[in-house]
Amino acid sequence: MSQRITLSDGNIFIRPFRAEDIAAVFEAVSESIKEVSPLFDFLVYAQPHEFFNI
Repeated sequence: MSQRITLSDGNIFIRPFRAEDIAAVFEAVSESIKEVSPLFDFLVYAQPHEFFNI
């Protein structure tokens, strides 16, 4: 039996990933590649479409 759990402190809510989150996650990851690429060598020359496809 699967349970849906949402955690909250009243201001921030944490819930499991949903299919409808895909576009927003894709956008956030695409916008962050430049900033996080120094932490992940494989992203230095990456274009978003090389790793993610919606």
